[in-house]
Amino acid sequence: MLFGLEYFAPILPEMILLFGIFVTILVRLLVDKCSYEKVYLSSQITLAISFMSLFFTANIISYGSVYSDLLEIDAFSFFVKGLLIFGMGIIFCYGKSYVKELKNNNGDY
Repeated sequence: MLFGLEYFAPILPEMILLFGIFVTILVRLLVDKCSYEKVYLSSQITLAISFMSLFFTANIISYGSVYSDLLEIDAFSFFVKGLLIFGMGIIFCYGKSYVKELKNNNGDY
């Protein structure tokens, strides 16, 4: 199947991150009285879902080249993806107080 779950599985964590970031930015820009805690929580939920999808995709796809040899899938690539997503979570935890107490620069839109 050309566009089944197996086709998009190698890039599923990245797709979830992009979609989550898009939704978080739209909520932040379009909702007038948006709480920063909701934006922070949305970011953390996006990271958690992306991290879980990484384990899901590691179990359903096989190693090798995908997308006409554009992307190589192996154990090291899953390790690096997991390390980067985990690092983003740590950075978000470190910046929690900054995000929750930000009172200015509501955006230009």
